[in-house]
Amino acid sequence: MNKVLGNKKALALFTLPAIILFTLLAIVPIIWSLFYSFFSGMPGVNFQFCGLDNFKQFFTDTNVHQGFLRNIKYVIVVMIGQVGIGFALAMLINYGVNHCKNLIRTCMFIPVVLPSVAVGQLFQKIYAIAPQNGLLNAFLELIGLKFLVTAWIGDVSTALWSLAAMDIWKGVGLYCLIFYSAIIDLPGDVVEAAKIDGCNAVQTLVKVIVPMLSPTITSIALFQFMWSSNDFMGPLLYVNTPAKYPLAIFVKMSMDADSGFQWNRILALSLISIIPSLVVFFMAQDKFVDGISAGGVKG
Repeated sequence: MNKVLGNKKALALFTLPAIILFTLLAIVPIIWSLFYSFFSGMPGVNFQFCGLDNFKQFFTDTNVHQGFLRNIKYVIVVMIGQVGIGFALAMLINYGVNHCKNLIRTCMFIPVVLPSVAVGQLFQKIYAIAPQNGLLNAFLELIGLKFLVTAWIGDVSTALWSLAAMDIWKGVGLYCLIFYSAIIDLPGDVVEAAKIDGCNAVQTLVKVIVPMLSPTITSIALFQFMWSSNDFMGPLLYVNTPAKYPLAIFVKMSMDADSGFQWNRILALSLISIIPSLVVFFMAQDKFVDGISAGGVKG
């Protein structure tokens, strides 16, 4: 294996097809979108340079601007919820559970494999207020918090956060298993040395376990940030209030096939929508690479 990797010609031969395919499917479309976002009309039909006019909609259209901000808030909440709760559950299973670990991990992973439509129907029943209260509103009434009863998905103030709670519930099992596999691979002698040196459970967690898992935490958080940023089906299926739509829905709504649409502006909005993911990736790419390498095959 080392002999093959040391041969530059062989290495280039193996990687060239992947590089060509990645360039055609990822790099070229981005460059093409960036180029045409500075023009109006279509090639051969009123095609002319317009500068930054296509990008002005992001700053002048209140709905698009607010959709972008909602998208950022939604992504941050889902990312912190799934990664934070997943890590806490993994620690609990590894250090606090002595029996039936396999059964617990299996049960926690079930929501991950459920179809999104099934999960949406389940939470619509949980959040229901008519014709009768769902599980959540019924529980609030039972414990004397009737003033909190509301149409969780239909209310503008709670729709997006209700969707975030559903996404956290569905995806947290995956991150719990990833963290669990990373935790059991930690060198036990390091943790034992920390205990011998007098570190309590919290100090061991903060000063030993978390720093050792920081590449894995960064990688998972980055993946979740990108997945939540590009989430389209969730808000489309479960958010019935246009005032709470994220940016991805507004981009789709702008593509009205009946009345036509300015595809140059769509390209501009699409480019703006990927900026947060690119910024986060470039800021955390070193940790991201370390996290991916930590989970790779050792040889």
